Amino acid sequence: MKKWVGIISFLFVIGLIMGCSKTESKTANATEKQQDVLSLLSNYKKEQYTIEDPKTAPTGEEISKKVKEYLTEDALADLEANRNFQLAPDLAKNTNHSIELTGVEVKQKKENDDGTVIYTYTVYLKLTNVESSSSQEIEKKGEITVSNVDKLIITKDWQDKSTFEDHVF
Repeated sequence: MKKWVGIISFLFVIGLIMGCSKTESKTANATEKQQDVLSLLSNYKKEQYTIEDPKTAPTGEEISKKVKEYLTEDALADLEANRNFQLAPDLAKNTNHSIELTGVEVKQKKENDDGTVIYTYTVYLKLTNVESSSSQEIEKKGEITVSNVDKLIITKDWQDKSTFEDHVF
C-alpha cells in the first residue's frame, strides 16, 4: 500500500511540474509574438509618419510604396482610398513641423476564430517646429488586425483622428 501511495505521489508531482512548464511556455510564446507585432507596427508607423523636412515631405503615394510590405493588398487599398498616407505630409507642410516617431505601445485585444489577432496600439509622435525648434508630443490610438499565415502582416489598420494646431490627421 505504501508503494502505491509513493507511486501516485510521484506521478502527481511530475504532472504538476509538467503542467506548470507548459503554462510558462505559452506565456513566453505570447510575449514573443507580441514583441514581433510591436516590431512590425513600429517599422510600419515609422515609415508612415517620419517627415524630417516639411518642405520636402513625401507624398501619400510615396509613403504607400514604403509601407506596402507591412500590409495585405486589401488593407493597403483601404488606407489609400481613405487617403491615410497623405495626412502626415499635409500636417507637416501646413504647420511647418517635422514628425518623428518616438514610441509605440501594443496590447493584444482579441484572437479571432480565423487565426488573426486584434491589437490596440498607441503611437507617440514628436512634432517639431523647424523654425523655432519647439516641439510637442502627440499620441494616436488605434487598432490593427494581424495575420501570421505566411508571414506576420497587417490585415487592417484603424486609428483615431487627432488634431494639432486645428489640423486633423
